Amino acid sequence: MLEGGRGPLKVTVVRGGGITGLVVTTVADSDALAPADAETLGRKVREAGLLDALPGVGEPLPDAQTYEITVDFGRQRTHAVVADGAMPPGVRALLSWVESVPGREETVSRPR
Repeated sequence: MLEGGRGPLKVTVVRGGGITGLVVTTVADSDALAPADAETLGRKVREAGLLDALPGVGEPLPDAQTYEITVDFGRQRTHAVVADGAMPPGVRALLSWVESVPGREETVSRPR
């Protein structure tokens, strides 16, 4: 949830590429997190600047990870694609947190 309690917040990260080529999807949904973690999710999304649509950041590098990040906040949805080598610090901090927070959902699949 974001400041002001304007509704649920969900961050979906689809990580692909790298040497293995596996696709890992991680979802952090404020409705499934502890209240303190839901507040932290909102703060980290704000700090990463992901409430406004971002252009793609960086060119994909061979064997590097690419991250597709979708933020759903109420009826608003923003989407960004970020290459591992050119990731802004706030986005990196958000992704690291989302990939470790208790209550997240994670699936692993082969590339299409």
